[in-house]
This record gives sequence, C-alpha cells and structure tokens, in this order.
Amino acid sequence: MQAYEFNLQTSEKGELLFPSEIQRILKEQRKARVIVLFEDEEAAWERLTMDTFWAGYSEKDAIYDNLWNSELATGGTPCAVLGKSWKISHD
Repeated sequence: MQAYEFNLQTSEKGELLFPSEIQRILKEQRKARVIVLFEDEEAAWERLTMDTFWAGYSEKDAIYDNLWNSELATGGTPCAVLGKSWKISHD
C-alpha cells in the first residue's frame, strides 16, 4: 500500500478537490482507502503552545526537575532558597 499525505480544500458542495497528481494516480489505481482528518483549531493552538514551551526548555533546566522529584520522594515539600534545598515538614 502506498500512502500520500496532502492538504486539500472542498468545493462549495462539499466535494473533495484532490491535487492533479493524486487524480492521475486514482485513474491508474482505481481503488483507495481514504481517511479524512479535520483540523481542530483548539488542538493546533495547544500544539503551538507546547512546541513554543519546549523550544525554550534547556537541559540545564532539568536540575530543577530533579530537585523537585528528590524532595517529593523523601516526603518533603521542595523549597529552594539561595541555591540550597530545604525540606519543609507538615507536622
């Protein structure tokens, strides 16, 4: 099975308007399996937000993740003041 991915528009009647190259292939192949995916605008914004966030993330930032996780693992609440880690108990 061959796969082609492309964006397309629909006519005013809702008909799919395939690119000419795909139309040529359809004339030769005569059978196709079609999956129609509609762009979800909200999901697109979420992807853009996450991509932007992760683009600014540095491996150097992982030190804060490790600090947070190690404090939680020992039952404390993480707190960093002046570069030192302090465990705060909730007694």
